[in-house]
Amino acid sequence: MPYIQLTLPCSIHEAEALGTHLHTLGALALTYEDAADEAIFEPTPGEIPLWEQAKVIALFPEDHDILAVFVDLATTYPDALSHQQLQRIEDEDWERKCLVDFKPIAITDSLWICPSWLEVPHPEVTHIILDPGLAFGTGTHATTQLCLRYLAEHPPVGLKVLDIGCGSGILSIAALKLGASYAYATDIHEQALLAFVQNATVNGLISTQYQVSLPEALPKDMTCPLILANILAAPLIENAAVFAAHVAPGGHLVLSGILSEQAQAVIDAYTPWLRLIEQQTQDGWVRLVFSMPS
Repeated sequence: MPYIQLTLPCSIHEAEALGTHLHTLGALALTYEDAADEAIFEPTPGEIPLWEQAKVIALFPEDHDILAVFVDLATTYPDALSHQQLQRIEDEDWERKCLVDFKPIAITDSLWICPSWLEVPHPEVTHIILDPGLAFGTGTHATTQLCLRYLAEHPPVGLKVLDIGCGSGILSIAALKLGASYAYATDIHEQALLAFVQNATVNGLISTQYQVSLPEALPKDMTCPLILANILAAPLIENAAVFAAHVAPGGHLVLSGILSEQAQAVIDAYTPWLRLIEQQTQDGWVRLVFSMPS
């Protein structure tokens, strides 16, 4: 299936924010490049690109309303829009580019992410086989790594997990491989639901271990001892009461996808129901962990 590729130049300091904004506008995948076209799909932990001028490349479905994207960017990122480049590309072109640039990633010493075409560096530890694709979450972005690190440091052995905004399914897959008894995975994008099933199968999981669905298919009164929501600050705040209601007594809620300057607003939205017990930052992104009273 062909896609529409939108390239927007910007400073390195606004690249992540612009990428996040393009995600909200319906982008299926993102790439970051410097002026010399050195691809960085998402920085590794602690890595800060040295170049000042960047390009954010967003991939949209061929039938996406690009005009609506342009109208939004005319207000939010007018300088980037004035130098945009738009082109139609074939699916295999994008996939070939990803295959070249994606490498194994160590989340912790005991948890690795590895693409299927490379040898697993340490097969004796927990590893997730994940190829770059058309759903968010390859384990390389700080927001995903923060959640994965939480799971590695607090293995959810025997727990039912709810993964809100599952994207590629990486967090649910990690939770199940680290001992979770069941995973409920939801996303508003049907492409993500398909990617989840494909990735779960590649990782040796079977359908009796998980349920994948649109959010409205979840039972309203369902609770889980562990909920993961790696999305964006605005929907986290908007849905605070709903998400909190799904946390079982004594359970935990892990939130990510939050910029440092947005953290307090998210905390304020959840403290009527939950207690903040942990706050971690990586590359300007924040992970918040809340607990529900028993």
